[in-house]
Amino acid sequence: MDDEQFFSDVESRADLDSREEAVAAAEATLGVLGERLGDGADALTDELPANLATAMKNEGDEAAGFSPDEFVDWVREAEREQGASLDVSSARLHVQAVLESLERAVDGEAWNEVRSQLPDEYERLFKAG
Repeated sequence: MDDEQFFSDVESRADLDSREEAVAAAEATLGVLGERLGDGADALTDELPANLATAMKNEGDEAAGFSPDEFVDWVREAEREQGASLDVSSARLHVQAVLESLERAVDGEAWNEVRSQLPDEYERLFKAG
């Protein structure tokens, strides 16, 4: 899946009004995911188009440990820095839409590797609903 398909998928899944909102949601979510996974994101970034992989680059090698609720808060804050005004429910929907799109964009082995690095409590972020 190329980046345009990815953004289109995010836009549709999160019921966003523009491509710019989809890009902001994707960049924020991928950035926080990169922080959460540290070096563990390598299998995923190898499968993504360059600009999406760049969004996941973490300056440190170590994975940061934080809860799913903190993950959503970090994404919400990252989107706010880009000019969006989100409540927690909207931020959670953005995270879920990006993660669902990400699952479709990469091969199953890379996706399973990512999921295995996250605690079971993250399961609620993998599917909207």
